[in-house]
Amino acid sequence: MNFLSHFYFDRDTTNCYHVLGTVLPDLLKNADKNIILHPEKLHHTDNEVNSIISGWNKHLDVDRYFHLSAFLPPVRMSSKNCWPLP
Repeated sequence: MNFLSHFYFDRDTTNCYHVLGTVLPDLLKNADKNIILHPEKLHHTDNEVNSIISGWNKHLDVDRYFHLSAFLPPVRMSSKNCWPLP
């Protein structure tokens, strides 16, 4: 569901490649938890690929904003299994 919240921030964008970039990080993580990509610093010769990268960067900005906001309280995590502690 997180990818839907990312779409919300860019719902008025007409560039489908940018929109794809905003949801792609979460869709990839849902497909395979072992995928680790960091294309945010890439620059490509193709404008459509750059639009995907731009959307990916927007995704990271939204995640940073959300995770640093007062809306999301800090969660203590168990180092053994990465599940929230009571």
